[in-house]
Amino acid sequence: MAAGAAKRKSGKAVLGIHAACTLVAFLVVASLAFVLNRSVTEADRFGLTAERRLVESEMRHQVDAVVQYQAQLSYWDRSFAQLAEGTFTDAFVKQELTDWLWRDFGFSWMIFADASGRTFVAVENGRKIDAEIGGRTVKWVEDLIEKANGLYEEALIAKGGGWAL
Repeated sequence: MAAGAAKRKSGKAVLGIHAACTLVAFLVVASLAFVLNRSVTEADRFGLTAERRLVESEMRHQVDAVVQYQAQLSYWDRSFAQLAEGTFTDAFVKQELTDWLWRDFGFSWMIFADASGRTFVAVENGRKIDAEIGGRTVKWVEDLIEKANGLYEEALIAKGGGWAL
């Protein structure tokens, strides 16, 4: 009987060892699955964050380029010569605005207005249109114009009897 009891104890011990090994193997697989799932999630998050940062950087670069080119109109001698006459001539609009700004940037609209909001030149899809149509379009974005003017005024710095940005 002692041999049978010993055999039963050793059989239970073997079963216990197998159960413990199975449990350890299951826990290792479960922990690896958890770590793998977590690492994939974090890698995706990191990739999306990096991609978003790259897109935002490119958008800022594009906006800066547009602002730079548009700002050139404000201090360009040919612009001043045109504005001294009160408006841009058709030739100036064709050669300088539609062939330059519109083609380079693909703006669907370019509308030039004075400080009072009076539109004097409107260009839609690369061709000059009636200024009144442009004026009606400007009314839809008056809030954006107001915000842009406010930001412009905030950026002005008094310098030697004049102003600088």
